[in-house]
Amino acid sequence: MATYREALVVSFVAGADLRNYPFAPVRLDATTGRVVLAGANERAIGILQNKPNAGETAVVMLYGISKAVAAGAISIGSPVVAAANGRVSAAGTFHNHGAASSNPPTGQQRILGFALTAATAAGQVIEVLLAPFEF
Repeated sequence: MATYREALVVSFVAGADLRNYPFAPVRLDATTGRVVLAGANERAIGILQNKPNAGETAVVMLYGISKAVAAGAISIGSPVVAAANGRVSAAGTFHNHGAASSNPPTGQQRILGFALTAATAAGQVIEVLLAPFEF
């Protein structure tokens, strides 16, 4: 059973309807500064902990152990990245650091954290140690 342990949780304003995306990776919208769903391998700042509608308070865990929804099979200890539809997936091959940018350069990934529990199929809830950095 997936659980969570708070370490650093911050409130933001939801920039979109996120009611169907609890435990989804989110990013800051560069124009509004509000949190929105992070797309595949986008620069997620953390994982959403509630179900806000647009304009409501979005509670985001930046560091700690959070629940997340897997996009597919993920092994324990695998680095995870934001995936489509509010899910996380296992990161691909690591690369050297590149130049700073709003999103990782082609071939690089924004690591959100590490899987503490495994998923064998899409839709399973896992525990992720949030420790964002880029490779």
